[in-house]
Amino acid sequence: MKLRGITLMMALTMTIGLIAPANALDQVIAGNDELAAVQTNFAPLFDAQYVRFIAIKVKLKGDTKMLKSLKVITDDFAEVQNSLNKLYVNPASETTQVREYAEEELGEFENTLYDLEKQYAKKKTITCIKGRLSKKVIAYSPVCPVGYKKK
Repeated sequence: MKLRGITLMMALTMTIGLIAPANALDQVIAGNDELAAVQTNFAPLFDAQYVRFIAIKVKLKGDTKMLKSLKVITDDFAEVQNSLNKLYVNPASETTQVREYAEEELGEFENTLYDLEKQYAKKKTITCIKGRLSKKVIAYSPVCPVGYKKK
């Protein structure tokens, strides 16, 4: 009777041992499909935000202070993109965590873009003259450099 019980236990163990890896593999494949779906949903949104960052960068060409701030923001944006791309291809990534991270970062950059576009709308341009030289000053509250007078 003991021999029969041991044989039955071994058979069950082997059966479960052979089935479990197949189920784990199915879960990895399903997880990769879910991550691909998350990437498909969020990649175009991040691409659209990147285009908006580039448009703002072109508009801020004369404002070095804002360009420095924008560079920090775009570097952070690129870092987030790289980390998301790594998470999309990592089979050990949890789909819900990746989705939540992408949503959080998307929202943060959306707020940042809104603030940058709002600040750009408030910018003013003045022309300052010193003799025959003229200089354009672009800022939120523009002031002529020393020695120049407002035209």
